[in-house]
Amino acid sequence: DECVLAHNIIRINKEHRTLALKDFQDQDIEAVLKRPAFCQKKRHEKEELKFFCKDCEVAICNTCAVTLHEGHGKMLLEEAAEACKTQIK
Repeated sequence: DECVLAHNIIRINKEHRTLALKDFQDQDIEAVLKRPAFCQKKRHEKEELKFFCKDCEVAICNTCAVTLHEGHGKMLLEEAAEACKTQIK
């Protein structure tokens, strides 16, 4: 309970949903995995990660794709994930 309270006090976490590990269920895991991931670069925070830069081996947003990773080999993030899954099997 103290951890949840401490987490909720931080303003940036206001949109987070906290849940005790003992209450975590399969549908919660599915919801987390389906949630879009957002870029961590300054001024891109609201942009969803859509691409994978083959040169840098990192997930990138559209803005990063046309600026910081211009000229690099890119593919859709979902395709990169599928390729990675295939390699693991």
